[in-house]
Amino acid sequence: MPTGASPASDSAFNGIDAFPDGTLVVRSLNRPVGCTLNGYSAAAYKCPGAPDSAKPSIIGTVDSKTFKVLSWTQLKGNVLGRVTTGRHQGHDYAYTTTPTQIFRYVWDGHTIKQDTTWGPVTYAKPGQTQAGAPVITGDWVVFSTNGTASKVPLSVVAIHQGSSKRITRLSWSTTHPDCVAEAGGGAARHTRAWSVGAPVVVAGCRWLRFVPLTCQMQGSATFPAPRRRDRERAPLRE
Repeated sequence: MPTGASPASDSAFNGIDAFPDGTLVVRSLNRPVGCTLNGYSAAAYKCPGAPDSAKPSIIGTVDSKTFKVLSWTQLKGNVLGRVTTGRHQGHDYAYTTTPTQIFRYVWDGHTIKQDTTWGPVTYAKPGQTQAGAPVITGDWVVFSTNGTASKVPLSVVAIHQGSSKRITRLSWSTTHPDCVAEAGGGAARHTRAWSVGAPVVVAGCRWLRFVPLTCQMQGSATFPAPRRRDRERAPLRE
């Protein structure tokens, strides 16, 4: 696989998706040049300056029968979250989240390239860390920030596939003082999404949060505030 600006020894491909025609979509995940640590944690936070200090990722398409690389392009930053594909109004798209922005790429059956008619959208607020993989929920692209630990509360962000100017954000007002981590999910056939606080092994983090969030994506696409009982903390077992 091509690795673009990053040396092959510092790149890995740890997640794939596919378009309806069977074409595989991949993206590289890089560790900073000079770091010798291995694994996802090295690329995400253990290497000095990771993930932002690493060379930008690439996105590529691969024939699922021959495994021949069909097309690839350099991304705008190092991408932690997996690439997500979706079809909207007859076009095949791939969404990627760089450290502060989300981009859309279009596949025409031959070449994958940035869709300059959509975004990029800056999603991160000061102190928030890179988002994980987005999910497609109806006409919306939904994801949450803080893919790695942060002292700033996470946000759940929804952006309309038809117009990147249609953005809805739900931000938590408080967080545990030492850490917060997240994961996201959604249901493509239902206008719902959810965010789950996950346990992380970092100093001072001793809480497990499970915050189900229902997002009605129709009409104004507003997010209801989390219920008090959904925000309750439960001690994380040692």
